[in-house]
Amino acid sequence: MKLYRKHRTTYVSKKDTVRLLREVFEAPPPIHKNSFIQALPAPKISVLSFMLFQAGYIPRWIWASSAVLFAMTLTAACLLDQDILPVLSASIPFVAISTGIESGRSHIYDMAELEMSSRFSLKSVLLARMGILGFSHMLLLGVLIPLGSIHNTASLLQTGIYLLTPYLVTTVTGLWISRKIRGKEAGYVYLGAAAAISGILVYIQSALPDYYQLSYFRRWAVILILLTGLAIYEFTRIIQETEELRWNLS
Repeated sequence: MKLYRKHRTTYVSKKDTVRLLREVFEAPPPIHKNSFIQALPAPKISVLSFMLFQAGYIPRWIWASSAVLFAMTLTAACLLDQDILPVLSASIPFVAISTGIESGRSHIYDMAELEMSSRFSLKSVLLARMGILGFSHMLLLGVLIPLGSIHNTASLLQTGIYLLTPYLVTTVTGLWISRKIRGKEAGYVYLGAAAAISGILVYIQSALPDYYQLSYFRRWAVILILLTGLAIYEFTRIIQETEELRWNLS
C-alpha cells in the first residue's frame, strides 16, 4: 500500500518577495567612502576652461547657421534698398531651434546615461552648452536688430521685439520637444517645428501687415513677456528632469 504525503504549498506575495530579496542581497555600507573619493585624481578646471571645452562639442552646423544668417543679413542691408525685416524674422527660427536640439542631443544619440556618469554631471554640461548658445544668439541678435531696422520705419525697440518674438517662440517649442520626444526621430521634429514657425510668420506678414504697425506694439510686448516666462519655465523643467546617477563625482 502506497502512502501519499500531502505537501502544503505556501504562497508568498510579490511585495514580500521583493522585501526578502532586498534583505538577502542588501549591499553592506561602504567603508572609507569619503577618503576613497578624495584620493581619486581630480585635476581642477576653471569655469572659463570648462565653458570653452564644452563649446567644442557643439556641432559646427549650429555655428555655421548663425554665420550664414549674419552674412546674408549684412549683405542684404548693404546692397539692397528695401526692408529685410520680414525675411530676417522668418529666418530666425532656424537659428533659435539649435537651443532645443542641443538640450535634447544626449537623448537623441543615447548618450544621456554615459554623460550622467562622467566627471561633470549632465546638468552642468547642459547648463554650459545652453548658456553658450544663448549668449551667442544674444550677440547675433544684437547685430541683426540694427541691420534689420536700416530700411524699416520701425524703431530699434520695435525691431528687437519683432525678432525676439519668433526667437522665443522657437526656443520654447524646441525645449518642449526635447522634454516630450526622445530618440533620433526628434531631429526631424525640431526642423519641422522651425519650418512651421517660419511659414506662419510669412503668412502673418502677408495676411496681416498692419499687425507690425506701432498701434499693435503693446500686444507684441505682452506676447514677448509671456514667451519669456514660458521659456524660463521650460528651461527649469528640463533642468529638474535631468537626473544624475548616484555615483556621479561632480
